[in-house]
Amino acid sequence: MKRLLMMTAASFAVTATSTFAGGIERSSQSVGILFEEGTYGEFSYSTVSPSVSGVFGGAVASGDMAPSYQNYSFGYKQDFGNNLSFALILDQPVGADVSYPSGTTYPFTGATATIDSHAITGLLRYKFPSNFSV
Repeated sequence: MKRLLMMTAASFAVTATSTFAGGIERSSQSVGILFEEGTYGEFSYSTVSPSVSGVFGGAVASGDMAPSYQNYSFGYKQDFGNNLSFALILDQPVGADVSYPSGTTYPFTGATATIDSHAITGLLRYKFPSNFSV
C-alpha cells in the first residue's frame, strides 16, 4: 500500500505542469485586498501599447498585429466584526486583440480576433486566532 501511494505521488509530481491562460491573462486577481486594515477601496486603470510582429516563411512580414488596449480594476473591502471580512472585485481578467494589417502579402492579412471578459469576484475571509485565515 505504501509503495502504491509513493508511485501515485511520484506520477503526479512528474506530470504536473504550470497552467496559464495562453498569454491572454491581463490581471492577476489577487486576494491581497482581504488583508488590508479596516474598510478599504482601490481603483486601477492601465493602457498598454504592445508591439507584436512576425515573419511567415522567413520572408513575409506580418506588421504590428496587436493594437493598444485599456484595462480597469476596482476593489472594495469591508470588515464585519473582528474576524470576518468581505471583498468585492470588478475587473477584466482575460482579453486579447489581434488584427493583422490589411494591404500586405501576409497570409492572414485583414484577419482579427477579440477576447473580452468582465468579472465580479466576491471573497470572504474568516480570521482565526494565531494568525490563521480561511
